[in-house]
Amino acid sequence: MAPIKPFWKQPSHPDIQEVIYGEDETGYTTKSISKVSLPPFATFAKLDFPPCTPAQTATYATVQTSPTTHLNLNSDLLYINHSCTPSLIFDVENLSILVGPAGLLPGQRPHLLLPLDRMAHVASLCL
Repeated sequence: MAPIKPFWKQPSHPDIQEVIYGEDETGYTTKSISKVSLPPFATFAKLDFPPCTPAQTATYATVQTSPTTHLNLNSDLLYINHSCTPSLIFDVENLSILVGPAGLLPGQRPHLLLPLDRMAHVASLCL
C-alpha cells in the first residue's frame, strides 16, 4: 500500500505534536514529536468523529477498535510510530489516546503498540 497523502488540514494537532517529514520518497519515515509534558495515563488526544472515520479494511494506517472493526485517523496522529516499548495507549473503548505509565515529555517521540491483528506483521521486531 502506498503512503497516505494527507488530505486533512495540517497541522491537525499543533498543541500536542510536531510532525517531522521524512526525506525518503516512500513517505514512511515521517515521525511525531511530543510538544507536551503529561503525567502517566493523562489524555494525549481524543479519537473524534470527524476526523476519524470507520475503515472498510485494516491497513498500516488504521486502528483496530474491535475484533472486526477499524478506524482511519485522518489526522497527523497517523505519524505516531510503532515501538515495542510504547509511550502511548490507544484506549479504543473510550476513543482516547492515553499516556503510558512513564509519562511523556516535550521532545520525546510518542510511540504505540500495534493492535493484535497487526502484530503478526511486526512480532519478530519485538522478540
